[in-house]
Amino acid sequence: MRARAEWALVGLAVVWGSTFVVIKEALAGISPMLFIAARFLLATDAPFMTVAGNKLLTAITNLLFGSSLTDMETCYKVMRGDIARSLQLSADRFDIEPEITARLLLAGHRIVERPVRFAARSRSAGKKMRWRDGWMALQILAIQRLRGR
Repeated sequence: MRARAEWALVGLAVVWGSTFVVIKEALAGISPMLFIAARFLLATDAPFMTVAGNKLLTAITNLLFGSSLTDMETCYKVMRGDIARSLQLSADRFDIEPEITARLLLAGHRIVERPVRFAARSRSAGKKMRWRDGWMALQILAIQRLRGR
């Protein structure tokens, strides 16, 4: 019985490990940048001000950078490591979102969005963003656009 369990574990490890090869091959064939989480493409229970603030920041991003994003402040961003390292980011709070997006767009990377399920959090559940973070995002977007980098 123990030998059977050990062989089952080895088999599981082989199958699970082989998925890394599949993922590597898949990543090689996609856009260098992929937003996998467009939260508001599916129905959401997010508060009105959260959705409105996000839509405003996204609209300003699209205007400044000529993009057509639906969710700039998505948090879930997937990209190749070489691209991530090339961004030379300096932000260390919520301003990291617009800095990543702006630098990717300025570098000419194609961004693809995919819908994900999203459950909005309340302040009591740990949501920390405030209106000041939105103001900081606007400043970062403007600075990045003006610097052109």
